[in-house]
Amino acid sequence: MYSPVLSTIAAATFRDRAPAPREFSLLNLKSGQSLTICYKSIGCSHHCSYRFVFTAHEVVIYDLGTPGKIGTPHKLGTHRLSDEERIRLDRLFVFYAGKTEGDCPTVDTIRFTKRDGTQRVRTTTYVDATGSTLNRREMLPLQNLAGRLLSKHQG
Repeated sequence: MYSPVLSTIAAATFRDRAPAPREFSLLNLKSGQSLTICYKSIGCSHHCSYRFVFTAHEVVIYDLGTPGKIGTPHKLGTHRLSDEERIRLDRLFVFYAGKTEGDCPTVDTIRFTKRDGTQRVRTTTYVDATGSTLNRREMLPLQNLAGRLLSKHQG
């Protein structure tokens, strides 16, 4: 459910960035809507690929294995999102929608697909070559979100 108060608080908290694009904002997801993100990161020493299926207050995360290899997605689990996590993820989505050119050897490809029920509303793909999302406290990097569930499986 869209909350003008929460959106105003988010905007005030992160004044250096505009609100997340409305179509990809977790704060603006309505009942019956979902946002699926396919995230692929390829760097010198790592290769990972995840699918995140967000609804208004939770996310189901799948490990897709090594990018480019065919395999069966492995469900890592479901994570209930706090308001702070939703705000930080929206900040990340704004970052991806902005200029993300860079000279980092790690390249992230992020495909957003918004659905209303079973109908696809919009799909957009972003590429991030800045290598700078991990050091930004105002954002919640997708690989960190997946890492929370990975650590539960390994620990």
